[in-house]
Amino acid sequence: MEKKIPEFEVLPRHIGFIMDGNGRWAKMRGLERSAGHVEGAKAFRKIGEYCADLGIEYVTFYAFQLKTGTDLKKKFFLL
Repeated sequence: MEKKIPEFEVLPRHIGFIMDGNGRWAKMRGLERSAGHVEGAKAFRKIGEYCADLGIEYVTFYAFQLKTGTDLKKKFFLL
């Protein structure tokens, strides 16, 4: 199936996204936090591919919230 990409007269060169709430998303569904991070990674890929299809040159993702007790090595491994 071919993607239908809308046409725009003007697009930004750089877009930023704050990806937050993956753990809360999973918790609301009775899943492990890691399931939320897996879904967040899927969204990351989908957004990146769509921006590339549109011709956006730079995309920045802010994806980690530092909290006391957070094991970042485990998060990186899961992604």
